Amino acid sequence: MFSLDNLIFGHPESGWRQNVSLTVAAGEICVIRGPSGSGKSTLLHTIAGFHDPISGTATWQAEDLLSSPPWARPVTMLFQSGNLFEHLTLAENVALGVRSSGQLSLEERDKMGAILANLGLDSLSNRYPHQLSGGQQQRAALARALLRHKPVLLLDEPFTGLDDARREAAITLISDISKTQNLAVLLVSHDERDAKRLAAQEYLLSA
Repeated sequence: MFSLDNLIFGHPESGWRQNVSLTVAAGEICVIRGPSGSGKSTLLHTIAGFHDPISGTATWQAEDLLSSPPWARPVTMLFQSGNLFEHLTLAENVALGVRSSGQLSLEERDKMGAILANLGLDSLSNRYPHQLSGGQQQRAALARALLRHKPVLLLDEPFTGLDDARREAAITLISDISKTQNLAVLLVSHDERDAKRLAAQEYLLSA
């Protein structure tokens, strides 16, 4: 179980802050929505360890997350920018989600290939980021995140730049992987239909 209990975050110097309490079980998805500036991305950054909270707790299986550095948390975060390495091919970028060396076993390569195929990227494996569209780069970053096998998955607008068909494929893939890998998923979206499509709970942040 992933849990936030009165997690207060924001910018104290300006007086802006948010207070969030929610729980997401393993295998479940929570869609975070709210107007621009309500702190959706900041909430994910706080959970991942890239933004310091003001107070409150964040736990996974009752273990405190906030006292650990970002790299030690059982968390994978997909940023809006994708963060692909320009000197690596799409396949090499995605392989980093499995292991930092990028050297994969045959079984791991098969799993990566299946995800790339599901996201329509299998024919683009040897291209570099500058040879990909924005939507293709976002799908590659999503594939890398889904391969990391950390129990808490944070997705910041993962469907940006995807056409309707790719969006539906990504929704199906995230929904399936959350169940088969028992991931607790927090997904930021601006589309009120996504919670229903993902059979997810919804948390609304106010302005």
